[in-house]
Amino acid sequence: MAEMIVTETGGDLFKIEPVTPYPESYSETVRMARDEKRENARPKIKNKVNNLKDYDVVFLGYPIWHGDLPMAFYTFLDENNLSGKRIVLFSTHEGSGISRTDSAIRNYTKGKVVDNVLSIRGKRVQDSKAVPDVKNWIKTLRDSKTI
Repeated sequence: MAEMIVTETGGDLFKIEPVTPYPESYSETVRMARDEKRENARPKIKNKVNNLKDYDVVFLGYPIWHGDLPMAFYTFLDENNLSGKRIVLFSTHEGSGISRTDSAIRNYTKGKVVDNVLSIRGKRVQDSKAVPDVKNWIKTLRDSKTI
């Protein structure tokens, strides 16, 4: 979805990647994510955003894992000051929708989290069926002068 959003907005892409990659196996990734959540882990991430101050609007995208953000995403939030930014959220899920992650990010940051959140089943994104959804969402954000 992030690439679709970059295509529609002309924005820049920053990928939050943990230093220790998640396993290729879905079941092993699920197990690792569950363990990280139980331990309230903050996995180290590979790269840093050097020019975050240059952005007024920040799109934050993530998968919903066990009803929450991936723990590496919390590492990103810990390491980056988003106060004063307009934060636009999008996520993939397998049935939980956005869960309560929008509230978690609102409570975690001092940025303005936009109410219009896009959450799409991962399968739709993998099959490229989400392109019209993303285009319509971006149009709505533009029409409302959110971005």
